Amino acid sequence: MRDRLKRIRARAGHRGMFLALLGCYDVFFGIYLTGGAAILHPLLLPERTWGIIWIITGMFLFTGVPARRDRFQFAGAVFIKAAWALEYLRLVLITSLPYQWARAAYWLCFALLVLTVSAWPEPKPPVIIDPASSDAIIARARNGTRE
Repeated sequence: MRDRLKRIRARAGHRGMFLALLGCYDVFFGIYLTGGAAILHPLLLPERTWGIIWIITGMFLFTGVPARRDRFQFAGAVFIKAAWALEYLRLVLITSLPYQWARAAYWLCFALLVLTVSAWPEPKPPVIIDPASSDAIIARARNGTRE
């Protein structure tokens, strides 16, 4: 069981694990919204609809965990968080709810964080040098020769 988890983690990499974390977050936030969350301000869409959109996005993010190309999953993660930020920004501009700008800023920063992480490459595995050959490599480096 432990070996299987190590293989899954190695296959997913850091980007895949971050997508898994975002997927969990989006699904749980969607469940919160569909479960009758007490949001006291008028949303553009009903809470249940927003919740379903968040859950679908979270499930879509899980498809990028084992994938080598995950740009669409990261784009979906950025899009839903930016859309939620714009929803709060709309409340600031249209309604008389003065402190929603802080929530808009939070969600926009969250979207920018995801956008930043999406640009990071997957780290390469470390190079393991055989201890027996390391002495020869060090000696060649001291002599200034390559071969």
